[in-house]
Amino acid sequence: GEMNQQMSDLEDQSANYLRQIMELETQVKKSNALTKQVHELEEQIKSLEKEKATMTNSSANAVAEIDELKSALNSADRAKKQYEEELAELRAKAEVLGEDGSSEAPVASLAASTSTAADKEKWTRMQIQMEQLQKQVDQLNKIVATQKMELAAVTTATAAVTSTAASSSDSDEVKQLKRELE
Repeated sequence: GEMNQQMSDLEDQSANYLRQIMELETQVKKSNALTKQVHELEEQIKSLEKEKATMTNSSANAVAEIDELKSALNSADRAKKQYEEELAELRAKAEVLGEDGSSEAPVASLAASTSTAADKEKWTRMQIQMEQLQKQVDQLNKIVATQKMELAAVTTATAAVTSTAASSSDSDEVKQLKRELE
């Protein structure tokens, strides 16, 4: 009878060991799957952070270029105003010389008209340059707006991936299993 009791105890013990082994094998399978998922999420986070950094740099460059173009546009505006003032002065001088009736009036009138033609050319060139600069500023503003939206999307995606990785209920279990595997 004692032998049967020992055999029965050993069989129970063996069944317990077998159950524990099967549970451990299940945990190892889970651990491998979770470890793979953790690695994938880490790679995804790295990729999104790299994309975010690239977009941030691109956005900063675009903002700097916009500032430069705005400065150039302001300079062109100031030059335009200066030419307008000079043109007004020359016209006023031409009117005064025309009313003067002096013998030098035709010579002064000819010089004024030549100067006026040159001023008109400068004026036209300045207007064209200002229009081009304004178009560039508008284009860069559109690019910056697009990049800001893309950056916000990448930031949201990065936060979502990070929170998914951090809030995973299995993450503590994965850490524990990693420690056990080591």
